[in-house]
Amino acid sequence: MTVSVIVALTLLVIFLAAYCKVQGQVLSSLIILEGATLSVLIFYFYISMEYSQSSHMFLLIMCLGACEAACGLTMMVSMVSKSGSDSVSALNWFGS
Repeated sequence: MTVSVIVALTLLVIFLAAYCKVQGQVLSSLIILEGATLSVLIFYFYISMEYSQSSHMFLLIMCLGACEAACGLTMMVSMVSKSGSDSVSALNWFGS
């Protein structure tokens, strides 16, 4: 394994550990998930360059990451407009 692959995997583990620690703020969780998606993208880029594969899967992962970011931000904006805060505890899950 090259150094860049090890760095990408280390970043993925760090982002996933940070995601487990963040429990209250939705924006922090979304930023950490985007970092994890970026580290997976970097990992796949270096693997595909090492084995001379095509870039179709790289583009697919990049598009899925962009869609994930758009959906997450849309849900967060609607949650903030409803509750006034991006804190998970501010939501009323069972009320109207």
